Amino acid sequence: MKSFFVFPALVAVASAACPDGWALFPKTNSCYRHYFEKKNYEDAKAACVAEGAALVTITSVDENEFVQVISTMDEDQRWNGQPWIGAYTDAPDGLPTSSFQWKWVDGQPWGYTNWCPENPDHNWEKCVQLLSDNCPICNQQFRMGCWNNNGCHYAHPYFVVCVIEGAFTERCGVMVPLVEDLQKKYVKSIFLRCNNFVPHYASSTAMFNASTMAKIRLMFVVSQPVLKQGSTSSILKHLELHHQKLYEKFQERKVDPVRKKRKLDAQTPSITAAFEAWRPGGTKSESINRALSLMIAVDSQPLSMVDRPGFRNFMKTVVPNYSIKSRTAIYRTEIPALYDEYVERVKRRMESVKYFSFTSDSWSSEDNKHSLLSLTAHWMAAGKLEYRILGVLPIHGRHTGENLSAILSSCLADFIGEDARKRTHLIVRDAATVMKKTTRLCGLTSVDCFAHKIQLAVYSGIKTVLNDCEYFDDVIERIKKFIRKVRKSGNDRDDFADLQKLEEVHPRWLTKGIDIRWVRFTTCTTGSSKTARLSHRS
Repeated sequence: MKSFFVFPALVAVASAACPDGWALFPKTNSCYRHYFEKKNYEDAKAACVAEGAALVTITSVDENEFVQVISTMDEDQRWNGQPWIGAYTDAPDGLPTSSFQWKWVDGQPWGYTNWCPENPDHNWEKCVQLLSDNCPICNQQFRMGCWNNNGCHYAHPYFVVCVIEGAFTERCGVMVPLVEDLQKKYVKSIFLRCNNFVPHYASSTAMFNASTMAKIRLMFVVSQPVLKQGSTSSILKHLELHHQKLYEKFQERKVDPVRKKRKLDAQTPSITAAFEAWRPGGTKSESINRALSLMIAVDSQPLSMVDRPGFRNFMKTVVPNYSIKSRTAIYRTEIPALYDEYVERVKRRMESVKYFSFTSDSWSSEDNKHSLLSLTAHWMAAGKLEYRILGVLPIHGRHTGENLSAILSSCLADFIGEDARKRTHLIVRDAATVMKKTTRLCGLTSVDCFAHKIQLAVYSGIKTVLNDCEYFDDVIERIKKFIRKVRKSGNDRDDFADLQKLEEVHPRWLTKGIDIRWVRFTTCTTGSSKTARLSHRS
């Protein structure tokens, strides 16, 4: 058998008490009533509205326990205490209720719940009942006071709750400390006897027996804390003899703090473990080693920075327990390990890509001691262009097509594998003969860099317009020679700065021109023109 609760609209009552036959719960400032007449869910809801009320909305543990207690009937009545409460779901017939939101009849947000095990269940059970003390299956299958969803068409008793402003404002009766707070100096209090409260149940003797009335009184809490008077031993003894469930609940509360502290202690590292983390090979030490190596690589910092006294003093201040590795250790172990890590990350990222395009170019230092060949992969992923630099590869030996093709092929095999040719769309390179031969030997389709061609076309166009290539080349060489002299000679650089200051010209740094970069070439010639005017005035 099931039953249900009601939460009604506000009822204007002049007295601070509930109407006859209703039970007051001060925490919600509401009056509750349990009806014996059996109705299905919709009829019960309509009956509640007729009373100016609504099926009960349960929003807390205390309110749930209160409703459970007042739904407990006398033993000789043998009533199945399973009242309806104001919870429901509007799930269509045949669809799982778990896919739809449960609601309260008064529109309050769905928050607190106390479902029985394996509930809510069944597609067609869209209304909710509360299982109270006299539920015949509770001790076997469900805990008392839990919620069970059931078919709305069943007829069961139901509960009504009325909200009354200021329904309970007086403090009265003899008070004892609340069970959960017996060990605190200041505790909340509960009503053991209240002359103003008992008469509201006097007219409801058919509804509640003496045991139920005692349970109800023990649940009402006064908001003001009071000081404990003497020892609590007598109270504990009384609970043990006459209120076994409350006594057991109090004993469980005494054990809980110990369990919580043990759980906290298990999660706190020991002193030994805390120091071990900072030793070489420890978790914190390795984390800082990686971050330091990453900073050197990303910011292009020299390895010698780890030996500088300022940096060491900074690290000693920030993390005193950390021991900085030497530049040799970082160079030989940390940075190679970081490189291997990112190589694997790039490989995993490229595994799912079907086709790639590449760009490649080579550079040599001014003293020709260092030569490098770059290779960058480009692809589309989720409609976006992505790229990764696969290598800046050192060139040893002569810059021949055979040598460069071996370097490129090795890099492609490391990242893509044996099917590099099949997955390569094309490679963009400069127009140098050696690069054309390199891509041909690799078996890759290649094209000239369009940007390079545009730059060279502009440079060639200027010569054609001037119609005097020898004069143009001579002027450009003079400009380049002047720039090289100023950039390399400290005395000339200082004299040039003095001229700028004398003529109140904004300080400028001369830029070298590069034939294949028209912007750099323009900057070079423009700056040279301004410098020539400056020198002439001086």
